[in-house]
Amino acid sequence: MAGRKSTPKIDFSEEYDTSSLKGKSALITGAGSGIGQSIATGLAEAGAYVTIVEWNEESGQAVAKKLQDRGLKAQSIHADVTSWPDLLTAFKSALSFSPTHTIDIVIPNAGVASTPLIPWLNSPPLDPSTSDPLPPDQSVLLTNFNAVYNTALLALHYFKTYPGDLPPHNSSSSKSSKNIIFVGSMASYGSMTGVPNYGGSKFGVRGIFKALRDLPADFLGEGKPGVRFNMIAPSWIRSGMTANMLGYLEKSSMVVGDPGDCTWVVLRMLADENVKGRSASIIGEKGSFDLCDDAEGSDGTRELKAAYERNQFGYRSREAEKATSRVDLIPLTDGEFGNAEAKA
Repeated sequence: MAGRKSTPKIDFSEEYDTSSLKGKSALITGAGSGIGQSIATGLAEAGAYVTIVEWNEESGQAVAKKLQDRGLKAQSIHADVTSWPDLLTAFKSALSFSPTHTIDIVIPNAGVASTPLIPWLNSPPLDPSTSDPLPPDQSVLLTNFNAVYNTALLALHYFKTYPGDLPPHNSSSSKSSKNIIFVGSMASYGSMTGVPNYGGSKFGVRGIFKALRDLPADFLGEGKPGVRFNMIAPSWIRSGMTANMLGYLEKSSMVVGDPGDCTWVVLRMLADENVKGRSASIIGEKGSFDLCDDAEGSDGTRELKAAYERNQFGYRSREAEKATSRVDLIPLTDGEFGNAEAKA
């Protein structure tokens, strides 16, 4: 099997054409609100058949209906992404919904928020009979890491088993790729002091992405489609969960983005077959950039250092410096921490 490397740095000043996404089948977890909803809307507007996988049945159905009322192709599947049977049901539904009986795009977006470690240490829940600490809540790790891993593996299974009529990886066609876009975080690149489960889970998502992106082009087998792996790493994103912090963030001069900032980058990655193995930092005010998370870019260090020197994240004010030292307001958070719509 021939090896491959990531493609060159993304130039976000370039225009892109989403016409290649028309008729594609996309599955997005956690698409009932926030980043996931925005991506689902963008894909549906581009002509894709979108399957919304959402824990909150009411919000998922509302998003799907809103798109359907506009004449767009969308459905919502109620599922707990930490449940393997639920994920199977979601993938089978997406397969049936697709006019070509295949799945082309998978975005494991669902995530849940976390609480800091120190409060748990100061007052852990105890077993009343022994006074021993009870096991800590595992929902963050199960949703933000395990479910992402399982979603990615099921995506690869369905890409291989139901490839559709797309040309194989070695075809001269420019439309041969299946796609997985991971939703990491700036917490995938910086320490989340005092929040090890969330920070660890997002570092884990980055690890899954990096472990898959350099697989040989024919790893699904001879005659099977190729797969492109990319990742977005949002910083602060406006959402329901960040609503009570927006005033403080603005006072602190931190740059806060919108879900649409994520969607713009995701569509750019999906529409351009030349984007493979790239990770992009999502920042408001049109500040998103390719992290160059590879050997050439020192695993993202070079670009992050330059971004901090340009103050792209807005951390240099005195209030922002205070915020970065607080355990309960992590500076390197993201759309999923601030957006955590539950288990989707």
